[in-house]
Amino acid sequence: MVMSWMVMTLGWLAMSAIADGENEDVLKDVEQRIVAAAEKHSSMTADVSMSAAWDETDIKVQVTKTGTYEYQRIKNMTRYRQELKIKGVETVGEEKTPFEQTETVVCDGRFIYTQTEEEGRTSAVKTGVDRRRTNRVDAAMFERLHEEYDLTLMPAIDVDGRSAYVIDAKANKSDESGTWRERFYFDKESGVMVRRESLDDKDKLVQTHEYKNVKLDVDIDASRFEYKPADDVTVEDRSKQTRGARQQPKKP
Repeated sequence: MVMSWMVMTLGWLAMSAIADGENEDVLKDVEQRIVAAAEKHSSMTADVSMSAAWDETDIKVQVTKTGTYEYQRIKNMTRYRQELKIKGVETVGEEKTPFEQTETVVCDGRFIYTQTEEEGRTSAVKTGVDRRRTNRVDAAMFERLHEEYDLTLMPAIDVDGRSAYVIDAKANKSDESGTWRERFYFDKESGVMVRRESLDDKDKLVQTHEYKNVKLDVDIDASRFEYKPADDVTVEDRSKQTRGARQQPKKP
């Protein structure tokens, strides 16, 4: 009886290992399909929206961001521009404080410039670019994901009427941001990431990014990827600190 139980257990473990191997092969194949589809396109524009909510011990923050996104790939260089209007509410105890900001993010391929305007004040920060952490969908992006997450291929779903691959990513190390899972949605035909979700350690959705009205291979003037601050704006240079650093979802 004991021997039979051992045989059954070993058989189950062997089948599980084979199944896991098959899942890994399927995931690898899907990743290659996504990259091959994405690399056919050199530029895109889209409407972008983001919603987020953080509930900490004493502070709660709810925020929405809406705006436009422009992207261009030239050989190994990735450039993009994102212009957002931000609205949110910060709650401390019983006191609620609404806030509004505008944010412009420009990546010229070498550096990322983030300019924020709030209540008449403008600030700007310059950071470095890690090619594996740009919005570019390529093999380097998936390489980074495999290093930092355990990836699982989920059933495909429709996003805005188009079929999309869904890849679930569970952080394989402690994450100071409190985000433990990510879900990435890639349009099957174009390879474009059309949605991204961040979940906490209780699988509660805390942040969502969506890209809609996507247009591919559009002409975008090169000046859109140049950052030229106004004379009265001082740009804080953090490029040496941030190059290659692991990114976390930003809190407003």
